[in-house]
Amino acid sequence: MKNKPDWKGSRYSKDGITKEVKRIYSIKVEKPEINEEYKLDTKQETTINNQGLLLVGRLIPRKSSLPSFNIRWDEKAKHLNVDMISRSASINDWESETNGYKGHKPDVLNTSDGLSFFIEVKIPQLDIFKGIINFRISRNTTITIKTAIGLKTLFQRK
Repeated sequence: MKNKPDWKGSRYSKDGITKEVKRIYSIKVEKPEINEEYKLDTKQETTINNQGLLLVGRLIPRKSSLPSFNIRWDEKAKHLNVDMISRSASINDWESETNGYKGHKPDVLNTSDGLSFFIEVKIPQLDIFKGIINFRISRNTTITIKTAIGLKTLFQRK
């Protein structure tokens, strides 16, 4: 993917305001239940990369035969997504949450402090993770003002 620094994480509106996601911070995991075959990797703060990926965390398998998972902010949908990375498992089943796969679209929780999502990750025959992830988003806001100046030149004949 090409670098798109003018695109990454941006939300454009018709009124001339651009809101670009800058970072996610104050990442907290509450009530985690994690399968012993996995470890959860999160940081306190993360910034957006050149491809527009804003990674909140990862579920890393202890065995190479198991899929890994990226927990990321989807700015276009304004939602947290969990992406499965696997050579053998069905990505279509994961994304549609069918045939024993669950967790691609976590549930939004009402909160007055930042964003909160209930995440439950399952694959057939294995419950991987259950917990709440809270975080805040920092944005850069740019306002573009379009102006039109009309110049009128008056000529007088003498």
